[in-house]
Amino acid sequence: MAVPNSRLATALAGALSEYLPGIVVDTGPVEHGAGGVVVTTPASCSPSECRRLALEGTRLIVISPMALLSERRLYEEAGAFAYLPMQIDATELIANAVKLALRHGHLLDGRDARTAFSQEVSPRPC
Repeated sequence: MAVPNSRLATALAGALSEYLPGIVVDTGPVEHGAGGVVVTTPASCSPSECRRLALEGTRLIVISPMALLSERRLYEEAGAFAYLPMQIDATELIANAVKLALRHGHLLDGRDARTAFSQEVSPRPC
């Protein structure tokens, strides 16, 4: 969990831990999650940093308070695993994205993981 507000990071980490039993949910800088799954925000991870980390195998889930289409495209083109709008309580949605990111790389119903992900998790069509 790499978000700039420590209270938000702690709250999200605690809530995600409840939805992800047996999975370690930690807070810290984006770099600490290299090669794993990182939930972050545009304020903590620029599209260029997202691209660098994605090339290193990190699966980034970007949660954005504004959910701008242009920003979403930038992060998807940079290799973000998911770009989700930040809602009042999106913990379950984020937890589902983390679960899918952990399974990433496997074929799901004959579709690639990115296509399957957008159909199973996205609150609206991509």
